[in-house]
Amino acid sequence: MSDAFEELAGLWARRDALDEAEWTRLHALVMAELAAAPPGEEFDAVLSRENASAWRDSFFADKVLMPAIRGNAAMSRELTRGGLRVFYRNYLRDQLRKIGRRREVQGYEGAEDNVPDAVNHNPAFIDPSASIQASTDLTCPIDDSDGDRDGNPLQASAIAFMRGAENWVVVYLALHFCGGRDRLPLSKVHQQFQIPSYHYKARQLGIAPPRGGFESFSEFGETMIGQWLSTNGIELDEDNIEAIRQAFDRLCLAAFHEARDRGLAEVAGMGGMPA
Repeated sequence: MSDAFEELAGLWARRDALDEAEWTRLHALVMAELAAAPPGEEFDAVLSRENASAWRDSFFADKVLMPAIRGNAAMSRELTRGGLRVFYRNYLRDQLRKIGRRREVQGYEGAEDNVPDAVNHNPAFIDPSASIQASTDLTCPIDDSDGDRDGNPLQASAIAFMRGAENWVVVYLALHFCGGRDRLPLSKVHQQFQIPSYHYKARQLGIAPPRGGFESFSEFGETMIGQWLSTNGIELDEDNIEAIRQAFDRLCLAAFHEARDRGLAEVAGMGGMPA
């Protein structure tokens, strides 16, 4: 085996125990392997939706990162030469089939082009039977005039969550997830703040669902935001969408203030963020 493949196979085998630096290295090795000999299905996928790097990032997050985070007992540990490309090809085939089915349901060719990218979804509308029906225009109607801001238990929890969060969590929420139509793309946030392993960090946070959406409430519940909701007694259930949306509003308000307090809003040039 080449040195690069030997390193890749070694990291692959123990990816449920990697630290952040090792995850960053694994991501780089996987991207290099996929770019070296992209399958024909990638060309079809790019024609259908997005650029190649976005599909490769989604594959990494869905099929490499998430099984390790979930502690999936069936997670493959042995990687053979060429095996990664086979996994990626099969992943693309599956996604292309899903795109085709969605177009059939929508009733016209090109309907998928009007469906927002799963990376840009927020999980405000979760339907286990249809993955995520995501809102792409989340706004934060609460402002500083809300006298309950520091007295409301949920708002207090949101403030504590944000104050204890790393900078990347704050900017992902304030500048991307909560930004409505003016939000920055994840890639732009990554470029401005130099966030390593940005795509699968977004997946861990819960703002970048797997391609096609979270398959169940329990899957979203494993993310950082999902765990925060559960900690506050908010059930992740189809009938509880309004409570989830209200919680997101509280979390977004806290994220906006925390970004301002840390000077992150100014760094991003987002002086127009809600006060």
